[in-house]
Order: sequence, then C-alpha cells, then structure tokens
Amino acid sequence: MRGVKERPMAIAMQRCKDLRREYQRIWEEVYRQEHDAGDAYSAAGVLNPQIYTAYEALGELTPKDSDLLKGDATELEKAFEFLETDILAFRCGYWKSQICNLLKKVPLEPPHVQRVKKLALTYVLWPGFRAEFRELSRLTIIHADEDLIRDLEKVCDEAEDEAVLKKARSLLYRILNSRVDLREVAPLEKYKPQPGQLP
Repeated sequence: MRGVKERPMAIAMQRCKDLRREYQRIWEEVYRQEHDAGDAYSAAGVLNPQIYTAYEALGELTPKDSDLLKGDATELEKAFEFLETDILAFRCGYWKSQICNLLKKVPLEPPHVQRVKKLALTYVLWPGFRAEFRELSRLTIIHADEDLIRDLEKVCDEAEDEAVLKKARSLLYRILNSRVDLREVAPLEKYKPQPGQLP
C-alpha cells in the first residue's frame, strides 16, 4: 500500500499548498521592495493559471455532492480520504467543512463511523484550531459513543496543550449537550463553558 503522501489526493493537495505558498512569497517580496499592492498582485498573479489548474485537479478527486448524499461507496471513500489527508492547504479547510456537513445527511456504516471518531480525536489532538473542526464536531455528535466520550475525557485529563484541552472540552460539551443518552457516561456540567466562553 502506498504511503499517505504518495496518494493522488495528498499529491494534489500538496501541490495546491505549495503554489499558494509561492504566491504569498512572491507577493510579500515584491510588496516589501515596491510598497505597492498592485505590483505585488501582478507579480504573484503569474501563478494564477497554475493555481486554478491545481485546484481543478484536486476537485476531480473529491466526492460529487449528489452521489455522496446517495451513500455511493466510491464517493464516501473519496470524502473520507479528503478529510483524512492532513495537509493544510488554502481553501481545503472550508472544503472539508462542506463535506462534513454533507456526511451528516448520509447513513454511515460502522467502519465509516469509526473513521469519523478517529478524525475527531485527530483534530482535537492537533495543536491549533482548524476551520473544519466546527462542522466535524457536528458530524461527530451524531456518531459519538461511550468509547469516544472516554477517549475525550482522557485527553482532558492528560492534555498539556491549552488548545487541545479547549477543543476536547468543547467537543465533549457539544456531544453531551445534544446526546442525552450519553450523559450517564460523563456529566454535562463538568464540561459546561464558563461565562463568556464559547463551547
């Protein structure tokens, strides 16, 4: 089996990331020298055709919304591969949010449910916040179970990173607030946000 970084999805996403990074580098370099945003955009803009082509290529690998909503197995696999490709590329976080939103409407088999829960833990443990975490949390609420609650509680007990702790507490609160059936596993009040804090 090929490594994650060798898969077409990862290669395409990395290409998008590299081109956007180069665009930003050129823009900043020209702006630093010329102090003119127009000149900076013009200089970096030579990459636009490559950037558009790269995102089109990535789009070809992502699921088609209508087929994904039908539960098509091929499109489901594309969706999860896209979500599991851990490359921080411009726009991909919002793309992933859209996929998570669609998956909330799709009945998932146990193997896919396991992947949702694994994704949730992966995002919680990542030291920072990502755009797609909010929609992934909403998807996770639907498929949470006792094991996930226990795993998140363990993260809360052991986390040394403040961002990781906040995400774990936030996800726990959201799950328990929506899923009365899981409140016997962990108390809702324990994870309730303090006044002024968002869950």
